[in-house]
Amino acid sequence: MMQVQGIGLATPGEPIDQSELLELALAFNATAKADRVKLKRIYRGSKVQQRHSVLSLPSRSGTTPLQNVKAFYSHENSEGPSTRERMRVYEEYVTRLSTQACHAALQESGTHPEKITQLVTVSCTGFTAPGQDAGLIKSLGLNPTVGRTHIGFMGCHAALNAMRVANAFIRAEPSERVLLCCTELCTLHFQYGNNPQDAVANALFADGSAALVAGHRDPTATQPCTRSFHAEHLPATHGMMSWRIADHGFQMRLEPRVPGLIQQSLKPSIDVWLARLGLSVNDIEAWAIHPGGPKIIDAVQEGLGLAPAATQFSREILRAYGNMSSPTVLFILDALIREAAPKPWVVLGFGPGLAVEAALLI
Repeated sequence: MMQVQGIGLATPGEPIDQSELLELALAFNATAKADRVKLKRIYRGSKVQQRHSVLSLPSRSGTTPLQNVKAFYSHENSEGPSTRERMRVYEEYVTRLSTQACHAALQESGTHPEKITQLVTVSCTGFTAPGQDAGLIKSLGLNPTVGRTHIGFMGCHAALNAMRVANAFIRAEPSERVLLCCTELCTLHFQYGNNPQDAVANALFADGSAALVAGHRDPTATQPCTRSFHAEHLPATHGMMSWRIADHGFQMRLEPRVPGLIQQSLKPSIDVWLARLGLSVNDIEAWAIHPGGPKIIDAVQEGLGLAPAATQFSREILRAYGNMSSPTVLFILDALIREAAPKPWVVLGFGPGLAVEAALLI
């Protein structure tokens, strides 16, 4: 059984207030009055208060974080910087941010880098080779014989896929010590134009990294352990959530029907899974629900019949950080650990497909 021994979190630069980011979006994407009204409504409805971006990091003295973001997107092309330009920034920062999160996780767990035997990395917002895994071996001083597994382009639930991989390593060989790192630079993919789905993505997504050190269960320790995983591809939903590479960044598509489908389909799926473990929804003491947006959290809360308190941590992380894609559920898991929330917990995420991933922690 895999035990979470330490979590580390990292975000780039100072947070930028959502109201400032709205002004940036208005400048690029709303010339008509009707578009401005719609955009303001979308940004208010996001329930995000602030977000982080690698684009906000100082590029020259005397500039504000927002000016640095605007400078990157103030582009002569009507669709913004090319994917090549965005990937250049991804390559510059992905290992740097990952290293910060991993250092924190290693320190939290009391693990020397050379003790790590497996490195599992996650990212869906960029591609480079050598990638963040190779970069982390160098920056952290990991053993050059460390095993490497990269999980790419799986979206917001990918931390759960990575936890499943880590759990498999540890079940197969209890002496394994796994370092897992999810890093996403979502703000590189800001989209121009007045497409409503682009506007929603522009209003929600943010940059961040989260790392986790895991090993075989120590019965004397109090850290949470994984008991079971669950995965389901919801029928007749292919294409309702997608993430595709375009000439000017990656494009997120989320059909408005997705929250309703989650609300209708989730409970039967979760009920069957938990019943096999001798549990029900009412037995779960805390929930780490990926905050794809406020409507997704509402759909899970209503679909599973949860009390408002059950979604508190998800809403707080969304408000303070936005949707960082794969690292986000680990931010919520870290909050549950620090609050010493009673167990068991369910970690829950959604991704392209439409796919559901979940883990039971005890």
